[in-house]
Amino acid sequence: MRITNSMMINTMMRNLNNNLYRLSQLDNQQATGKKILKPSDDPVGMSQVLKLSSDIATYEQYKSNTDQALSWMEATETSVTQLKDVLQRVRELTGRGATGTLTTEDKQAIEKEISQLKEQVLSIGNANYAGKYLFGGYNTMEKPFSLEETPVGTKLKYNGKLLSPGGIVDDSIKDADFQEFLTNKNNKILTNEQMKDGMKIEIGMEDITEINVNGHELFQRGFGGVFETLTKLEKVLGGEKEYKQGFVDMQYQTDAVTFNSGDLDNSAGDRQIEIKIGKDRFDLKLPTDNPLTEEAVQKSIDAVELLKKNGVKIHLDAGANQISFSAEEAIEVNGTLGSTTINSTNGTGKQYIAPLLVGERLEGTLETTPDNYQFQLEVGGTIKTIQLPLNKKYELNSSAGRSELIKDIEDQIASSAPDLSQEVKISFTEDNRLQFTGKYKDGSAAAFDDIKISNVDPSTFVTKLGYAQDQTSEKAVVKNSELDASAMLGDIDKNLKNVLSILSEIGAKTNRLELDQNRLDDNIINFKKLLSKTQDADMAEVIMELKMQENVYRASLSTGARIIQPTLLDFIR
Repeated sequence: MRITNSMMINTMMRNLNNNLYRLSQLDNQQATGKKILKPSDDPVGMSQVLKLSSDIATYEQYKSNTDQALSWMEATETSVTQLKDVLQRVRELTGRGATGTLTTEDKQAIEKEISQLKEQVLSIGNANYAGKYLFGGYNTMEKPFSLEETPVGTKLKYNGKLLSPGGIVDDSIKDADFQEFLTNKNNKILTNEQMKDGMKIEIGMEDITEINVNGHELFQRGFGGVFETLTKLEKVLGGEKEYKQGFVDMQYQTDAVTFNSGDLDNSAGDRQIEIKIGKDRFDLKLPTDNPLTEEAVQKSIDAVELLKKNGVKIHLDAGANQISFSAEEAIEVNGTLGSTTINSTNGTGKQYIAPLLVGERLEGTLETTPDNYQFQLEVGGTIKTIQLPLNKKYELNSSAGRSELIKDIEDQIASSAPDLSQEVKISFTEDNRLQFTGKYKDGSAAAFDDIKISNVDPSTFVTKLGYAQDQTSEKAVVKNSELDASAMLGDIDKNLKNVLSILSEIGAKTNRLELDQNRLDDNIINFKKLLSKTQDADMAEVIMELKMQENVYRASLSTGARIIQPTLLDFIR
């Protein structure tokens, strides 16, 4: 093979460039400390680097979330501890106010302090951390607690809704006015689902924890809650003797709309409805089923968190070709089902109220005897005799005893009058009253005397259950109760016990978060070690190779300069 000058020059330049490229690679490794800088350096290694970097970023975000959660829990603990101190002071003042040796001036002084403590309770309820309200549930940007003057006195609101509309009002308020207030559909009552609202934070893969304390849980345990217990104590010290409280159970329902059987065919995906709750509107796309079923549409509703929280339900009777909706708040529904148009009456759902039969407060032990173990329950004109087990004791001051009484009554209804099981619900109110609730009825026109409780002669058992003979249901029940400072100690203790329980829960969550914090720190360190082993360069080895490659490059330059000598033509060019 003939060796030409051009071949020698090209070969030398190629080798010089290769040596210079290797030198540049080692220089980059020395400057960055990384042996893998781009995919071409090591395709397999780069995939591991990207995966490990992503894992580290994820765990660092979890770590940041955990740090924020711990700070939130510490701020919450401080506020709840302050509430505990307030309740302990209230308990001390209640015990002092219950004595008969205090002068009017002494009671007035205690009353003034109680008023200040009420303001402190409200301030604690609106405590915030870093611009967010601690006890606002999921709504952390708006002040959760406020007071509103209503026709029946000052009421506490939580997240814009009445926390206890049926709570304590002055004895001077007329029953009719109180009932009208309770059944006013414009009053925004906190729903059960909204009472459970919480702020959740992700601290690990599929590990989501609720870090805040709901304001309702903190302030509304026990009868009346913290705020109303303080209000009652104020009234006692002010010389008042009685107060009123109310009970109501409402929902809202659209008028039933009749449809054609083909309207339930949504295979084309053209059936949709609009649901309005308050100021919020939701366009609900119905599932592409043929035919649409109540279960399938309900799943679509429940997928919208606010609709689920407000108890929106669909009532679809395919046999009668009728559809309607109900909710715990005023509801508006519009839309189309093929040829059928759905429109709520007057823009809002019709108000439906459950007939209530509420007794007096129960306490102590209820014992059934051969003379007192049965009563008559009349629902919608159907009379059934309910017989409880003989010689049985129910401890009405315990939840187990109350639950046992409810179960025995329900079992009797189910066995002797199964048709009534769907017509009436039995429960205890927060202040220990036995309550029978009927089916929801149109509150504007329907009569509410369809539940009646009576004695079975010669028994007086209904009196033991807290009822009067032949007591009938009402759409809103108003009860009078005596104000007694010493009796309020029980309510204060319930709330204090609840606060202590919440403090224990906060402590448990804090310990758990600290353990998670340590776990995340360990994970981050371990993943960074793996990333370093995969990506980082051995600096001692890189420097040695750099020096070797530098010598090689210098040698190639020197050798090339000797072999490729300039000629006269180089100067002529």
